[in-house]
Amino acid sequence: MKRRTTIMALVALALVMLAASATDWQQFQKDEINTGWTTDYAPISDPTLVWSKQTTGTGMGGIDVAPIVGDRQVFVLDYVGNVWAFNATTGQLNWNRSCTAPGTFELSTPAYNDGILYVATSSGDLNQGYCRVTALYANNGTKRENITLKTTDGYQLYTPVTYADDRIYLGDWNGSATTTNGSGTYYCLNASNVSDILWNCTPNRVSCGYRWAGAAIIGDYILFGDTAANVTCLYNDNATFVDYINISEVCGCSDPVEEIRSSIAWNESTGHIYFTAGKQDTAHSGYGTGHVYAVAFNATTGDLGDTCTWSNDIWHTTSTPVYYDDRIYVGGGAGMGLANGPGRMRCLNATNGSTIWEKWDANAGRVQASPALSVVGGRKFIYYTTNVNNGSAYCLEDVGDNYTVRWVWNPPDPDNQYILQGVAISDGFVYFGTDYGRIYALGGMLRIKTTHHYGNTSPYNGTFMFNMELVCNGSTPLQMLRSVADVTMNGSRVCGINGLNESPPCYWYLYINGIPAPDADIDSYQLREGEVVHWDYSSMINAGGGKSGSKSYSAMNYPEPPRSEIAKLIPEGSTPLDVLQSVADVTMHEGRVYSINGLAESPPYYWRLYINGMPVPYEDIDSYQLQDDETIEWRHSIRNNAGGVTSENR
Repeated sequence: MKRRTTIMALVALALVMLAASATDWQQFQKDEINTGWTTDYAPISDPTLVWSKQTTGTGMGGIDVAPIVGDRQVFVLDYVGNVWAFNATTGQLNWNRSCTAPGTFELSTPAYNDGILYVATSSGDLNQGYCRVTALYANNGTKRENITLKTTDGYQLYTPVTYADDRIYLGDWNGSATTTNGSGTYYCLNASNVSDILWNCTPNRVSCGYRWAGAAIIGDYILFGDTAANVTCLYNDNATFVDYINISEVCGCSDPVEEIRSSIAWNESTGHIYFTAGKQDTAHSGYGTGHVYAVAFNATTGDLGDTCTWSNDIWHTTSTPVYYDDRIYVGGGAGMGLANGPGRMRCLNATNGSTIWEKWDANAGRVQASPALSVVGGRKFIYYTTNVNNGSAYCLEDVGDNYTVRWVWNPPDPDNQYILQGVAISDGFVYFGTDYGRIYALGGMLRIKTTHHYGNTSPYNGTFMFNMELVCNGSTPLQMLRSVADVTMNGSRVCGINGLNESPPCYWYLYINGIPAPDADIDSYQLREGEVVHWDYSSMINAGGGKSGSKSYSAMNYPEPPRSEIAKLIPEGSTPLDVLQSVADVTMHEGRVYSINGLAESPPYYWRLYINGMPVPYEDIDSYQLQDDETIEWRHSIRNNAGGVTSENR
């Protein structure tokens, strides 16, 4: 196994940089509108298997739901109704619990919110009626309460659990892989007590049910599709009917009538919902019929209109589309029942539905899963799995009019099973499960790790023992200096610290967060938490009264430059500028870093890069690819006019 790589990143002038926290992936396709994308990093080349764990699996069943991530745990439901909770970073098993009598498969992806896990189970058998919802405490798996919604033979809870605003939503279904029996019901439960049914809705439709047809919660409304080709809109408060649209009637796809077996994805900027529908028939040489649909939705009135904006023929599909930056990403291919059916991952123009590019695989390429995107620095990486014998996980990069295959990862033997559902992305990891019953965590990132350190400061003639508690809020730099040292003043300037002085024009100059401060500020500027105070012994240039760029003695440095833990993952191949921009606001000027988090002074002052203590040419800050265990350091420097030589202010 490849070891994980580590970069020690030190920003020398003690920037107080708050790392972007990892984003949880708390339910199917991330949230209640099935966004399906995140700004968290994920592996983009040669992924490392960081950990894998075995749940319960036979090859027929195993894990047929997407994992979810909440509060640094990964949760997954296996085919016999056991819920498993693993440490998201190490894979350590935290707990597992059974939520139902054993069956042969479970298809409902759980949802997490605020320490509670919501799990829907069905005993996993076509002839078993057992629709149960259980609320578990996520820290230990203890049951809070549960409810059995239906015991009629054959009904199953096969939609994802959707959480929004202290409610959970889900639907049931009765049928086979290719048929639907009876009429399904959609439910709304109180998330604070799932035994409290707020409402349920059973449309007066024959052969209508909800298999993988997860809801989108859009303002006051809930929208969901069904196996009779309808998208229904209700008031989510009380299930009052608002509108519906039947795609077989208005979208020109009536032969055959396609079943909506995807969740509804909503994008506010376009005012559209996106979903797929399909039918396992003889079309496309027996691989089946299916389309991607775009339908306008008025989020104010709940109106679905009376037509489709566009549709795109993608063959049989159950994939939930992902919208990002006027593009739609979606999978499709052969229907169920084929061990190695062909398939595709397709990128569409979200405005008109035209195909921009697709990855087509004539052998073992069937995609039933919903893609997940990691969007980093404007780059778009698409992650998905293939539901074929010996299925794999994929990462593509959208490069405009085409794609690049970043990697394909196949689970190691003896796991050569199908991968029905897609991935969850969080904090540099990609998680997914297989029919073998194994869950995988793929990494392959460069993690910045540093330590937060406050210590003593040591001028050449002694040591200042500085106690942070001695500094009151609103203290000035001069007050702080006087609290730990004997200070001699010459007018408004500090000319001596603990006896270290020389006749003017040599003075002690103040730097705050690495930036030279005006002399007038030394006893007026009010210090704030986390700021760095530094005094340099320098000479004042007679011409113009400016300060020299030379550094003589460092008498005081409070606190020492913090090496703050930055829980941020950086892709392999990152440059020093990539790293800096991932944790700070950066302003550039003529190819140089001019400002970091607003810390700047007019040129010729710039931030200078050091790697392993050695200065790096300015032109390399966005081209040099960082290696294992390197140290990144940025120093605020002045570039002399003559020859462009850099002298260090700090």
